Amino acid sequence: MRAYTLIEVVVTLLLSTIIIGIAISGYFMINNQFKLFDTMTNESIDVLRFHNFLKSDFINTAVLEIEKNQLDCVINGTKIKYTFNENSIVRTQLLESPKTDSLSLPSLQLIASFQEEQKDFGIIDKVILKCDLYGQKQEFIYSKNYSATELIKYD
Repeated sequence: MRAYTLIEVVVTLLLSTIIIGIAISGYFMINNQFKLFDTMTNESIDVLRFHNFLKSDFINTAVLEIEKNQLDCVINGTKIKYTFNENSIVRTQLLESPKTDSLSLPSLQLIASFQEEQKDFGIIDKVILKCDLYGQKQEFIYSKNYSATELIKYD
């Protein structure tokens, strides 16, 4: 009958410990990468959702008005208000029971203009949103083409 020596058992335990340590550290690295991927995906979905809201509201509204950092539009009798803060956008649909959506964007900057003249209040035809997304500067541009009839009705 042959048994294992103490040195053989110690070497086997040492090798097993090293292999298990490598496997656990690999698991944590993959898990952290997945969490980062999941966070970035959720942020991208939020940004895309807000981009689609803004784009649709710009197209469907008759007139866009801005007052300081609030953008107002009316679509089919429903008033929609966008509030732009330093790090977030809040979209409020003013119905019988108001519906609110919000998006956090770091370093958010809003530039509104009418016929290439920057404005803080009144009618606008272009909005540029500048933000820091995933460590890179991003710029979103939204514009509205008015008919002469819409502009006359506004005055």
